[in-house]
Amino acid sequence: MPFLYDLLLAFALLLASPYLLPKILLGRHGLAERLGIHPAGSSYRREEQGPSIWIHAASVGEVNSLAAFFPDLSVLLPRHRFFLSVTTRAGKERAANLDQRLEKIFYLPIDLSFAVRRVLKRVRPQVLVLTETELWPNLILRARQQGTQVMLVNGRMSSRSLSRYRAFQKTMGRIMNAIDLFCVQTEQDARRFLSLGAPSERLQVTGNFKGDLLMISGLRGRRGSVRQQLGIAPQEHVLVAGSTRPGEEEILLEALKALREKNRSVRTIVAPRHVHRAGRVSRLLQAGGLTVERLSQLNSSANRSWDVLVVDNLGQLLRLYAAADVAFVGGSLLPFGGHNPLEPASYGLPVLFGPHMEHCLQSARLLLDSDGGLQVTNEEDLQDHIKRLLQDGDERNRRGTSALQAVQKSLGASRRTAEALKGAMT
Repeated sequence: MPFLYDLLLAFALLLASPYLLPKILLGRHGLAERLGIHPAGSSYRREEQGPSIWIHAASVGEVNSLAAFFPDLSVLLPRHRFFLSVTTRAGKERAANLDQRLEKIFYLPIDLSFAVRRVLKRVRPQVLVLTETELWPNLILRARQQGTQVMLVNGRMSSRSLSRYRAFQKTMGRIMNAIDLFCVQTEQDARRFLSLGAPSERLQVTGNFKGDLLMISGLRGRRGSVRQQLGIAPQEHVLVAGSTRPGEEEILLEALKALREKNRSVRTIVAPRHVHRAGRVSRLLQAGGLTVERLSQLNSSANRSWDVLVVDNLGQLLRLYAAADVAFVGGSLLPFGGHNPLEPASYGLPVLFGPHMEHCLQSARLLLDSDGGLQVTNEEDLQDHIKRLLQDGDERNRRGTSALQAVQKSLGASRRTAEALKGAMT
């Protein structure tokens, strides 16, 4: 299996080379680290200074969730050294601000046998900790071969991922059996991992880190200062549309134009999921007749009378939710799987999202059941809900309070997971 997997992965990389080559030539892809090559003198201290734990988080979302989990883990394991790998450049940039106890942050090696072996030999982890659905076959199996325990934390399994993995049921059974501990977010996730062959005695439902992350953010009391920085008057209403994806901005545009025609005091902050799209989104909204400003240019601009503020730099969305009266979470009106609705809910905001919330299904249900969330199906539905919530302060406050209480009920996943991981270590 490893030889065939290596061959197929190498062929896939060859097919992707026209896309990857420009990034490699520009030095933006961390090619050496992805091949398992770490230069002489890299910061790897000796084993006598303590056993090591290698944590892997794919990108910004997974790295952000570690901000709640890592402090609990490091307190429980004070003698251990921690290494963190990421998949994306944005994830690496975010990880640089995560915690000083991380000895090294590097790109995950391509899941080819030779690259994985190099890094495992260099780090020599006692435990390999994978987050969410980072199920890399070579990494998991090679780690087990050298005596490293493998654990999955904050695990989740969407129905789409499950159907893909079931096409390789025999291989997935081997991978599931190589994992020593599964800490998953929900009972539904547990059932899906079990159906792939995860041993039931190794599986625990510990919850989602993201609720804990939101409670430690310390930003909920900064509404006034954030709005002042953005030039928003106290009497103005603000909609924050977070993590929007291609095609959703067009839907938002029509809804925003209709809202502005009826209420000039409504302003909107749009944060595309991928900031490189900010220019395209800005042009789209300007062409629709709205006055648009970009966040990076706001301080140097005399224009504080914008209709729409487009977020064009990383790591700002969570802070900007503090300015909102109502929030919409993108990636959900079209089939992208949705994004985390607990972020705006932690500010005590009513949260709107579309029908496609497969990646955050439990969080969406938590808000819907608490009456703090509303699911919309189309442009007209979105417009009607926003209009009503902005006009009806009582409903807005009631739903916002319910959303915050729902987040508070979900706390403690980080601590439970850290304790489970320590208990499973040999």
